[in-house]
Amino acid sequence: MENSKEGQAEAVKPTPKKTLLESLIEVKRRLKNPTLNKKVDVKSKRGFDYSYSYTTLDNLIDTIQQAIGTADLSWIQIPISANGQVGVHTYLISSDDKMDCGEFLLPAGDGIKDKGSALTYARRYALSSIFGVSSESDSDGQQSSEMDAGPAAHKLSQSELENYVITFRGQSGYLVDLWADAQGGDQDAANWFRAELINGDAQTQMAIRQLIQRQRSRAKSEIKKPKPRRVDTPESLGDKASSPTDEQNDNDITDLFNEFGIN
Repeated sequence: MENSKEGQAEAVKPTPKKTLLESLIEVKRRLKNPTLNKKVDVKSKRGFDYSYSYTTLDNLIDTIQQAIGTADLSWIQIPISANGQVGVHTYLISSDDKMDCGEFLLPAGDGIKDKGSALTYARRYALSSIFGVSSESDSDGQQSSEMDAGPAAHKLSQSELENYVITFRGQSGYLVDLWADAQGGDQDAANWFRAELINGDAQTQMAIRQLIQRQRSRAKSEIKKPKPRRVDTPESLGDKASSPTDEQNDNDITDLFNEFGIN
């Protein structure tokens, strides 16, 4: 009789707890794309109309929660802001583990409503990306090639140019700082500028060209400035021989402009 009870105890073993990653994989297998329950018709100022459908944030959350069911999996989205952008830092969590899914930031206006809309947009896009579902699509499939190319670039103000954010080596940073690195001899930074001027988005190309034009203007203004007469001494002659001249610096700038295809 005792042997029978021992056999039953051995037969009933607790199910091993799934790791966070195993739970995520299981949920993604069950998860289907949410219904696109909202449609927007857009009348463009550039002469073409288009429409698209998307899923609202609450509908996306409901769809994901249904797929999660009783699985030991959830998420946290912490609101963040930086350099005029707002977004979220998302973590996947279980009862004993967490996964850092990174930040997602979007440009936002100055008003509370604009920031709220951008935050909602960021939450929706971050969750869609993490769980691998589509949250929007073109409803009519007839956008013009101009729309496919993205919004038109515009000339940036001085403040916008100084605070223009780009991604380099997987990290966000200011375009002007990367520009200084490129001119300081960072070959990877210089290659980034070359690539962006060929294949980058229109707005980033505009920003780079504004930087080049700004430096050209500064170089010309330096050339026009009257230079004080210099009395050479034995010490200064030694410094002169070892230091780059203004003419050499101007030639370096000219070479840089030619390299970027700016006449």
